[in-house]
Amino acid sequence: MAGNRPTKGLNKFTVQEATNKLSQRKLSRIIPTIPKADYAAGDVLFNSVEIPNAVLNPGGTSLLNTCTVINRADQDWDLDLYFMQVATDFGTVDGAIDISLSELEACKFLGFIHIDANISSRNLINARVSQALLASNILNPMNPITLEAAAGSTSVYMAGVARMTSDTSGGGADVADPYEIILGIDY
Repeated sequence: MAGNRPTKGLNKFTVQEATNKLSQRKLSRIIPTIPKADYAAGDVLFNSVEIPNAVLNPGGTSLLNTCTVINRADQDWDLDLYFMQVATDFGTVDGAIDISLSELEACKFLGFIHIDANISSRNLINARVSQALLASNILNPMNPITLEAAAGSTSVYMAGVARMTSDTSGGGADVADPYEIILGIDY
C-alpha cells in the first residue's frame, strides 16, 4: 500500500507535516489600481487582481475567513468583491458589469463578499475601516469562502464592483487607489 499514496492533498504528507500545514494562516494585503472617476452603483471598480499564494499547494484549497477594507479616501462606500479561479474581466472599469454566463462559468467563480459601510464601518478620522459581515447582521461574521487555485497555480483572483455612487476624483476623496483589502486566509 505504500506505493498507493495520493499525490494531491494532505494525504501525501506525514501526520506531522499535514498538521503543520493545517495550522498555517496568511494575511494577504491587496491594493487594487482604481482609476479616479465617478462610479455609479453597479460599476466595475477593478478587474482580476491576483491574490498570490492564496492556497498553500498548487491546485489546492484554502478558506477565506475574514475581509477588512481600509478606505484611505475616508468615505463610506459599499462594494462587492468577487473571487474566481481564473482571471476574468467583469466589464470595463467605470462601466456597468458586463460578464456573460459562459465567461462566469469559465472563470470558475468561487464566491463573493459584500461590504456594507453603513453597517460595518468605523471612522478613523483620516480613513474608514469596514469589515465583511454575514448579510446585514452585526452579530454574525461573514461565511468563509473556499478558495481553489487552478492546477499548477497557488493564486486566485478578485474583482471589485461599486454598490453605491463612489466618487474617487474629488470631494475629499482624491486619493490614488483608495482601497486596501486585507484577506484572512487559513490554509
